[in-house]
Amino acid sequence: MTIQTTDVRYTALIAQGFTGHINQMLLAWLQDSGATSDQLTDAWLEMLAVLGFPGQRNTAWFDFLGSLGFSGALPERNNDFWDNGGILVPVGNAFTTGFDDGFS
Repeated sequence: MTIQTTDVRYTALIAQGFTGHINQMLLAWLQDSGATSDQLTDAWLEMLAVLGFPGQRNTAWFDFLGSLGFSGALPERNNDFWDNGGILVPVGNAFTTGFDDGFS
């Protein structure tokens, strides 16, 4: 059985201490990651721009996840990001997931 991205994202957000329904938690996560908007769509674009990946959301998210070492198509990268906790840890002017694969 394949776990849906929505399930792993929900689990990751709960584990990070967010509460409410999924869109409330996701918006709070985006705002914690640099967004200022109260609108989910705008918050995604703001957060990605803050991280240095402006532009169309899917392309920017794909590129950002690739910069963190995730590979495959966007659904795979997205699922793997959330399955690894969906945590962004600031490191200087960059972000990491805080996930150590043991190979670095």
